[in-house]
Amino acid sequence: MCGDECLGLHVGSDTDTQDFGYVGLLVHYCSTLRDSWQAFQRYISTIYPEMYLRIDEGETTSRIDYDILAFPSEYCRQDVDMSLATIVRFFRTYAGANWVPDSVQVKHSQPGDSGEYSRFFGADIHFNQPTTSLVFASDVLDVQVSETDPALLQIMREHADAMLANVSRRDNVVTNVRYHIASTIGTDLCRLDVVADKMFMSQRTLKRQLEGFGTSLRKLKAGVIEDIAKRSLAETSASVVEIALKLGYSETAAFGRAFKKITGLTPTAYREMAGSSRREGSHDHP
Repeated sequence: MCGDECLGLHVGSDTDTQDFGYVGLLVHYCSTLRDSWQAFQRYISTIYPEMYLRIDEGETTSRIDYDILAFPSEYCRQDVDMSLATIVRFFRTYAGANWVPDSVQVKHSQPGDSGEYSRFFGADIHFNQPTTSLVFASDVLDVQVSETDPALLQIMREHADAMLANVSRRDNVVTNVRYHIASTIGTDLCRLDVVADKMFMSQRTLKRQLEGFGTSLRKLKAGVIEDIAKRSLAETSASVVEIALKLGYSETAAFGRAFKKITGLTPTAYREMAGSSRREGSHDHP
């Protein structure tokens, strides 16, 4: 047994990418594993600036390089092991429980008993390396992650991108909260306590600041849902059921009631109206 030396590995084997917060959730909205890791690479540094992650895709072999800065070496050892194990678990979720990388490279020294690493990763393990990396066959990146309508996925990601652009300017607390909502919509992480934690403040403080802007998490969430729902109904062929589920409604009827309360129309009627408007517009501009 490698005891505390393998603590990070044990934790990571039970950790999901969703535990990385709303950035981790985005990878589950992507179409393929390739899209997932490109999205994770793009967003992670904006949330965890001390984290370095890069995917380098080759024709037959690819690699993910990972590192974390500004922490004591022993903490880094555990964090790196946890993150590598989490990455492998994510691949196995979609590529199959028996998926293994070709090789694993880590910066830290070899523990007294490295058998736990070999058992979990099922690959060649190399310690005391200049980089921490996972090397694997490139074809796994084509494995499908989500069967959601691609156009619907694109709308949800564009909405999160728009919020991210505003967050980078740190305009105000409302912009930040809207980004958190857009990135976690439809999940159990779209809650006040989670948002407050990610913004490093108490729930009470966050509520008070939002009230100062004349709004609340509930109102902001309703606005995000309205925006995404309208675009999804008008611009995609995704079913009302699928849109409702992606926005966090377990029952289509509940989504329909909420949407009608906001717009005065049922989702189906709104889609028909939007389609009619597009057709009229195309006639006006041949």
